[in-house]
Amino acid sequence: MLVDAVRQFDWNFLLQKLSVLMVWLLTFAASYALIGEQRRRRAPTMVLAGVPLLVLALYHGFAWMNPQTAIDRYVAVDASFRLIRDMRTAQSSETAAYYAFLHSHTLLAPRQIQPPDIDFVQPLRPADGRKPSIFLIIVDSMRRDYLSVYNPQVAFTARIGELAADSFVFERAFTRYAGTALAIPSIFGGGMVPHMVLQKEFVRRNTLLKLLDVNDYLRVMDIDTHVVDLVPRDGRLVELDRGKGTMEIDLCGTIDELERKLPKDRARPAFFYSLPQNVHIAVATERKVPAGETYPAGFDPRIASSLHRVDGCIGGLLDYLKREQLYDDSVIIVTSDHGDSLGEEGRWGHAYFIYPEVMNIPLIVHLPSWLKARVRTDLDAVVFSTDITPSLYVLLGYQPEDLGPLFGQSFFTPRDGDSSRRRRGMFLLASSYGAVYGAVAQNGRRMYAVDAVGGVEYAVDVSRPSGSLAVTPSMTAFNRQFIKQQLAALAAVYHYQP
Repeated sequence: MLVDAVRQFDWNFLLQKLSVLMVWLLTFAASYALIGEQRRRRAPTMVLAGVPLLVLALYHGFAWMNPQTAIDRYVAVDASFRLIRDMRTAQSSETAAYYAFLHSHTLLAPRQIQPPDIDFVQPLRPADGRKPSIFLIIVDSMRRDYLSVYNPQVAFTARIGELAADSFVFERAFTRYAGTALAIPSIFGGGMVPHMVLQKEFVRRNTLLKLLDVNDYLRVMDIDTHVVDLVPRDGRLVELDRGKGTMEIDLCGTIDELERKLPKDRARPAFFYSLPQNVHIAVATERKVPAGETYPAGFDPRIASSLHRVDGCIGGLLDYLKREQLYDDSVIIVTSDHGDSLGEEGRWGHAYFIYPEVMNIPLIVHLPSWLKARVRTDLDAVVFSTDITPSLYVLLGYQPEDLGPLFGQSFFTPRDGDSSRRRRGMFLLASSYGAVYGAVAQNGRRMYAVDAVGGVEYAVDVSRPSGSLAVTPSMTAFNRQFIKQQLAALAAVYHYQP
């Protein structure tokens, strides 16, 4: 139990690596003391370093066999070998320069950025006709395979399943960022953002806020730490969960407050936003599973139980909307900012690495029947959470400009439009707190990542549970060049020079 607890909060394996170094030092000191003075003369100290040096030599010697997949699996259970592998990545000058380039584009200082105005529509005027209310629920860290609509083994999310049966369910949805701090601004902005902890001067590029305000939406929102700098506190805001810390936001409590505070006159359309923390690993793992609740093998019972509660909360919202005759006049979006690693190959958490369980997210979109009749989509095409905002533009009758592959593109098109353009694309991904970047390609079936912190690169077949792929020199060169080009393009958009 102690080992599991340590692993859950040892993101990027830092604690394990430090522990291994300490064990090595203590072992060396003890061995040195036990050998004695005479034996030290006959067996030089260098012999004590023989084992790690031998491992390093064997590691290099067998590189031609390309044992990367087996190695990646083994490091999940052997922290000492993980450290040796990471230490041996003495990079070539070319690799070192490339990793330095990635670091220079990571965790930028606010003074480096000169943010421009970002607009999907210019000039932006109020939309004509009927405007639906919009309910955007982003369940922090919710994994797609913990939902029945994506995984038939799940029986604890019946109400989300009920919503999904009357909604569009996107099979290949991804987040651009592995952590909340960048994922949420990217949703509100409708595109990738500068890699920085706090997004300053965001109103000029908050394309979602511009859409809501020009159409006189009442904002009914949690103002958590991730949107406090994105959304002004003004007369258009009804703030929920005031006085609560972000990690205290519980979806049932938020929805109860929403029902009390949502105006009854319906004079204005409403926009509801919440980022509930029920499923976040730091919250869910502190929660006891209620007596009588059981979950199938392979599911973390604390995460599953927390998501079961979220499922009930969403069910309560659906009941309220139907009772108030709002259900068929509302766009309802249920998604997550990112997923979570829950022990896959030794990984726990998110934010610091790019793997399918973190980047491949659920996305369920309910449309009113009168609005659904106007649009079409391709549920098997790759989509991103950054597509949510331009999609809302289309649903309100606008034709958002295509701002390029760094920005979102509506996953809805008019009935006679082309909805298959994304299948041929390749798109940039990023972690949130380190120089770890990647690409998703082949319509969301392949991912490649460059971890300039750990000094490793890997490729994954998203469609397979243990989908590690052999990394070839040509694959590395191609993906490195793509990532470099995309980061340079992002720097050009936001006018910064690392």
